[in-house]
Amino acid sequence: MAAHEIRGNAVGERSSFRSAAVSCNFDSFTAENAETVDPTAALFFTANRSIPRSELRAHLNAPLWLTSLQKPGIFEIVPTENVSRVGIQMVTQTFWEPAEKVLVSSPPGFCLQGSVVYCRKLPSDDYLLGIRLNAPVEDWIEALGLMAS
Repeated sequence: MAAHEIRGNAVGERSSFRSAAVSCNFDSFTAENAETVDPTAALFFTANRSIPRSELRAHLNAPLWLTSLQKPGIFEIVPTENVSRVGIQMVTQTFWEPAEKVLVSSPPGFCLQGSVVYCRKLPSDDYLLGIRLNAPVEDWIEALGLMAS
């Protein structure tokens, strides 16, 4: 299934994406998440070079809304893989163009703009999507309203 195109009243519709159910698994930031192999960076450096991330990553499994700001009507509810203060990695069913401007949100109050850094095909029919956020998120649990009451 491709990205959803919003027509009419989409309120109350459920995503067919298997991980769109509300769930959250948040681990603390760890050093082993701080490095990755980034094929995009290989264009500027050497192939398969290990690039240290500027920010540590934490595992977060929560569904977020992803909308294209350049292609109106493109919308997906996608699960996150991991997060940092300035970026997020998600699994999507659709290919997103590098440098595409996007809106990442979790109603009712979380909404940030960002841009696609990479979109890599997974062995399944899904894609691994990296997004650089335009503003840092200091506390993902608080920002997404996932704190226990």
